[in-house]
Amino acid sequence: MDLKDKIIKGFIVVNKDGEWLKKHLRNIPSAYILNEFGKDHLFDEKECNYTSFLFYTKKDDARNFADWWTGNCGEIAQVREIEVKFGNISYEVK
Repeated sequence: MDLKDKIIKGFIVVNKDGEWLKKHLRNIPSAYILNEFGKDHLFDEKECNYTSFLFYTKKDDARNFADWWTGNCGEIAQVREIEVKFGNISYEVK
């Protein structure tokens, strides 16, 4: 299956709000994209950041995790829509 130049919509859960969120996600997504506990996400010990991130294809699933995070971790979490572009290492946060 050729996925080059294909775009899918997905959802991420982040723990930072405000006008600088897009800039922060582009520069250091590992500091802001929240991952579910118990999942095996690749982590670079040398650089101290994630090299893989969890995104959802259903907004309700992302909202459930955001609600869980807020209730259990005490941090406000929000759901953001992203576009994943195959063939490019990039995404756009809306």
